Amino acid sequence: MEKEEKIITRFGGLCLSLLVFLASCSNELLHVSSKQGHPEKFHSFFKRFNSDTVFQISRVEFPLDYYTIDWDLDDYSMRNDPIDSLNYTRFDFTYNDSLALPENGGFTREFDLKNDSCKVLFFGVDNGIHEEYLFVRKNGKWFFVKATEAST
Repeated sequence: MEKEEKIITRFGGLCLSLLVFLASCSNELLHVSSKQGHPEKFHSFFKRFNSDTVFQISRVEFPLDYYTIDWDLDDYSMRNDPIDSLNYTRFDFTYNDSLALPENGGFTREFDLKNDSCKVLFFGVDNGIHEEYLFVRKNGKWFFVKATEAST
């Protein structure tokens, strides 16, 4: 009888341990699921997009629309030269306030953030720099979809 009580006690302890383990796993799974259900915040996405090349490539919608001034025409018309995944090179949106100084090229960066789109804008300070980069949120995730370089 004493031997049976030990087996039952061990079995009960094992069941309790297994129950605690399963409960902690299901809480973790629920936490991840609820986190995935929320739309991505742009500034968190943008920080990672700008620092992680693999992540950046995974969040570009190819072919990427890439607009530039058509210098063959006199009216500053824009032309689209789409970039496919094989010809894509990493975009660097790094910015700090010293870049606004004329000796460093003199430009500013602004964000025009809407609910499901964001334009990252670079404007030159008396030097003709004008660049716009469009990001859109699809199914809760941000993607880079269009680059416009209209600097003169």
